[in-house]
Amino acid sequence: MAFLRKREEVIWWGLALGIILGLALISNQSDIIGRDWRNSYRPATLSGDFVHHMAVANPLHVLFLFYPLALLPTLGGYVVLMLLSVISMRLIAYLAPISKWLIFPSFPALWMLVYGQIDAFVALGVGLGWWAIRTKRPYWQGVATLLLCLKPHLGGLLALVYLFWQWDRRAFLVSGLVGLVSLVLFGLGWPIEWFKRMGSEISLTLQGSGSFGNPTNDFNDIGLFPYGLLLWPLVLIPYSRQQKIPAIISACISSSPYAGNYSLMAAMGVPLSIWIYPLLSLPFLGYIGYRLITLVPIVLVVYPVVAKYATSFLARRETAERAS
Repeated sequence: MAFLRKREEVIWWGLALGIILGLALISNQSDIIGRDWRNSYRPATLSGDFVHHMAVANPLHVLFLFYPLALLPTLGGYVVLMLLSVISMRLIAYLAPISKWLIFPSFPALWMLVYGQIDAFVALGVGLGWWAIRTKRPYWQGVATLLLCLKPHLGGLLALVYLFWQWDRRAFLVSGLVGLVSLVLFGLGWPIEWFKRMGSEISLTLQGSGSFGNPTNDFNDIGLFPYGLLLWPLVLIPYSRQQKIPAIISACISSSPYAGNYSLMAAMGVPLSIWIYPLLSLPFLGYIGYRLITLVPIVLVVYPVVAKYATSFLARRETAERAS
C-alpha cells in the first residue's frame, strides 16, 4: 500500500508539473494563458502605484508575494506563481484532508492556473484556518487571515468568522505584524485609498464598465449581485461549521458584482460532499457547463440547509412511527 501511495503521489506531481510546463511552452500562442499575471498583477506591482492601477484591487500586503515574482521575466514569474499554486493545492489536500485528485485537476484549479490567478492561496487560507481552529494553533490562524484577505471579497468575511470561532490574541500577531510592515512601507493612508478604489470599482462594475465590468469577460463571471444577497439569510441558519465554511465563500461569490468561475477554488479549501466535485468541473462540457456552474455557489449555500431540515423531518417522523 505504501508503494501504491508513493506511486500515486508521483503521478499527481507529474501531471501537475507537466501541465505547468505545457502552459509555459504555449504561453506565447494564446493571450489567455497567464493573462492576469502578465496584464494585471505584474505591471501593477512594478508600477509603483498598485492601489490605483487598473484591473487590480488587492490589499497591498499581496505585494510581499508579487514583488519577488515581478522581478523575474514575465514567463518566469508566471511559472513560479503556478508552482506555488500547485504546492498550495497539495497542502490543502493534506490539511483538510481531501483527496488531492478532487482538487486538481478540477476545472477551477486548471482555469486558475491558465489565467495566472491567485485563488489557490485563498483556498489555502480556508483550509489552513480551519485546521488551525481544529488543532488550536492561533499563530497559523494569523497566516490564514493574511491568505484569506489576498482577495477580501472572497475570504475577508471568513477571516473574521475564523477569528470569532477561535478568539485568541496570538492569532492577531502574524497578521498584525504584516499589516504594520505594510503601513511602514506603503504609507499610513494606503488602507483608506484602497477602500476608495474598491468603491470606485464596484460602481464601475455595476454600470457594466471598468476593469471588472468588461463585457468581453462575461462568460467567466459567476457573480449574481444583487440577487446573490438573498442567500445570506440561509448562511445564518445554524448547522455544522465545516459546511458553513464553503457556504460563506459561496455567498460571497454569488453576492459579488464580479467573480470569476476560478474563484470556486476558494470553496474547495475544506471537504465538500462528494457529489459536489463533478459540478465544479461542469465547464468541461462546454458552453452549457459555463452557464450551469453559476448555480454551484447557490447549491453550496442551499444544500446544508435542506439537508438539516430533511434530517430533522425524517428523525421526527421516525420518532412518531415508533411512538405509534
